[in-house]
Amino acid sequence: MTRTEFTGSGLAPGRSVGRIVFLKLSGSDGHSEPSAVTSADDEIERFDQELSTPLTEQKQRAKRLEINGAASEAEIFRAHAMLLQDPSLRQKVVTAIRKRGISVDTAVCEVFAEFAAIFDSSDNDVIRERAADCRDLGQQLRRELAGEAEPLCSDDTAGAILVTDELMPSFVLQAWEHKAEGFAVSQGTSLAHAAIIAQSLGLPILRLTDLSPLQEAEGVSLLIDADAGKAILCPVEEDLIADPPGKAAEEWRGKSLSLQLALSIMSPEQLMGQDWHGIQGVGLYRTEMLFLQHPERFPTEEEQFATYRRLFDFVGDRPVVIRTADLGADKRVQHMHFGPEINPYLGLRAHRLYRFHPEILIIQTRAILRAAARGGRLRLLFPMLETVDQWEFVQSLVDKAIHSLREDGSEFAETFEVGILSETPASVWSFPALIRRADFASVGTNDLVQYVFAAERDAPNVSDYYQPEHPVMLRILRQLVEQTKTAGKRLSICGEIASEPSFLPILVGLGFEHLTVSASQIDRMGSALTQVNPDECRRKVNECLVMERVEDVRAHLHLRSDTAAPAETRDEHSVDPICGMIVHPENGGLSMEHDGIRYHFCSPYCRTQFDSKLRDTGSEG
Repeated sequence: MTRTEFTGSGLAPGRSVGRIVFLKLSGSDGHSEPSAVTSADDEIERFDQELSTPLTEQKQRAKRLEINGAASEAEIFRAHAMLLQDPSLRQKVVTAIRKRGISVDTAVCEVFAEFAAIFDSSDNDVIRERAADCRDLGQQLRRELAGEAEPLCSDDTAGAILVTDELMPSFVLQAWEHKAEGFAVSQGTSLAHAAIIAQSLGLPILRLTDLSPLQEAEGVSLLIDADAGKAILCPVEEDLIADPPGKAAEEWRGKSLSLQLALSIMSPEQLMGQDWHGIQGVGLYRTEMLFLQHPERFPTEEEQFATYRRLFDFVGDRPVVIRTADLGADKRVQHMHFGPEINPYLGLRAHRLYRFHPEILIIQTRAILRAAARGGRLRLLFPMLETVDQWEFVQSLVDKAIHSLREDGSEFAETFEVGILSETPASVWSFPALIRRADFASVGTNDLVQYVFAAERDAPNVSDYYQPEHPVMLRILRQLVEQTKTAGKRLSICGEIASEPSFLPILVGLGFEHLTVSASQIDRMGSALTQVNPDECRRKVNECLVMERVEDVRAHLHLRSDTAAPAETRDEHSVDPICGMIVHPENGGLSMEHDGIRYHFCSPYCRTQFDSKLRDTGSEG
């Protein structure tokens, strides 16, 4: 076979190579042919007996992840165990068996398919991804009932790139334990539990639109580069020797850099074994994952305290920026209703939620301050604050937390810094007043770009409007840099562009001195920094600041138009063939099949136009 390159989207970072092993996960569609039974009681007894094995497996998986430093990810399997023990699950299975006379195998498939459909129908990205967890549990229980409970992976998968449509959390852990190299999939997002677990275990995941070329090449060598968003079938020597693992780390650490680098993390366990040489500390700990991994309730103060204490233990005497919980929008906890919201990104988020539930921030602040009591350079960062009024409201809750700790006689950190995360246009206009009150500031570029251009960054039809390199955005960032320097404070930048090497010249040229980078990209960014000429960056950026068109900036800085655009969820048959809009494939009323391919349309007009084109083509033939 010849060398072939494919374009995709990275769901879990990394780069790996191995032979292709194509897997069809048994029962992934959640369906089973109905079969009649002679005794409903016998079927129910089978369910009760066989449930114990997958339940034990969930607990064992959680323990194995904890042992390997992924305590936060272990909560995923604990949540699976809770679902298997949920009385409503047994009630639904028993009802299906008794009322319809079907087998327990069929009942289990139907009940878990129903659960998955409920999650699939959600408008929330995080909740929708939990459908895969339901399918995962349904498969495990179905295999146990059918006597097919052996692992899906074997020693033959060592060193392989595993290719399958959809990844399940349990399968990722199995693959890692059998020394697989990574995954190529056709479904899923980086929010899926499978992707979160893979990232914690260092396994890259690349999503491709079409897996059939890989299926036909089973056993052939495949290189996947989730960071670059590409796969190479039959890679040549030049592909394999480019940027070998560890090379970047050897080159940049110990050199004088124009920016100070700090880590962005989701879990303290990401810091286990961290080489701190050249890294200032933790520039952003996103605490939302701790909350999202408790599906039934908020984490208690003691649970939070234990997590934050581990964080300070890992970091030592280096500074740690902890962002208080930015719940809402795309980070909703399953056990709380956020009220009627047409656009969650403009609804209850962060401090807006605290207006109704101040205890969320008070308890979190208590836990953080207690954890920092015995060593720890704490910096508290507050997200989504737009005005001085909101700053004062949040500070009043922090004061209440401190007052309660003093009343308790608790030991806590009395000296710490407080900061503002600027991520809305209003916060930009309020910034001079906010930075006077804060000890430091950070720019959250993901949300700031989204709100400035009124373009949801995860919506594929408007992703072209998400333009962090636009002259308007560059002028905003320069303004924040200058106002921070005037106030004599420290400003860092975080978000997707902060982990994108092609954006480094812009950030250096704008005057940023502190960069918060995802843990998986720190060596890549550090290496890229050694190639940057600060004087040249400043000259080029100053020229860009007076431009009016984004295309001019891209040409001047040699940027691709998709450099920092979020990954699009795009399937070749979910694009309207007439207007090019990405549509929902499940809208069966606006779809049609032609020559074995199903096409989807945004409107009756486009479907009519497509019909006309087919008729014209037929008449010409």
